[in-house]
Amino acid sequence: MRVEETLSISRDDLDDDDYGMLMPVVEELGSDAGSLPDKLVYQQLGKGRTELCMDGQPYFDKDHPAYDSNGELFSYANFGTIQVGEQAQPWWYVFDTSRALKPIIFQPRRPFSIVAKTQLTAGNVFNDDEFVWGTDGRCAAGFGFHMFAYCTNRPPTADVFNSIVGAMASQCRRDGSPYGVSPKLVVGPKNMEGPLRTLLKSTLVPVLAPDGKTWVPGTNVWADYCDLLVADRLPQAVGN
Repeated sequence: MRVEETLSISRDDLDDDDYGMLMPVVEELGSDAGSLPDKLVYQQLGKGRTELCMDGQPYFDKDHPAYDSNGELFSYANFGTIQVGEQAQPWWYVFDTSRALKPIIFQPRRPFSIVAKTQLTAGNVFNDDEFVWGTDGRCAAGFGFHMFAYCTNRPPTADVFNSIVGAMASQCRRDGSPYGVSPKLVVGPKNMEGPLRTLLKSTLVPVLAPDGKTWVPGTNVWADYCDLLVADRLPQAVGN
């Protein structure tokens, strides 16, 4: 993908800019280029429930072909939706980022640069009385191995996370030896920050007492199990 953006400002307007409002607009060109990798990667995540990956299935799907510990084919789901009695949440993601090939790949092809045509001898300034700035670069984002990624709209509870860890770990090679997939990073939108921090960072969590009615403080077995990334660019809408 090639991205190109230009900005032109009248020389007279720049001379009369007593409040310094125009130059920050120029600086925003650089900011936009710097944030593009995040934008492309999160857009790619959003396509994961419909766009196909290397096995011809949607990247997040409920029937990827995989091998179990007996070397037998089974349908592996890296996509979890709400169960009976659960309330749907915004989509959140679990990744094993420890591998050489990542779940989502960003590939820079030509670094972004800002070119300023502001010399008084430049044609646009001399002839048109106009300053011009532009950015240009090439990059792309795409899917890596779906085996290292999981997407869900289920509540981020200990039981749900336990099921995700178990599912990811169930994938094996053809000879039945485990891949050793283990979550290293959880990514969620801003409005999921509280529940996700409770899941992964709190040392104490409410647990049900033996009487089955009373909630008491208990140890959180998932505390600091993996890293947490709260992403402003992820949609906050409830996943459907």
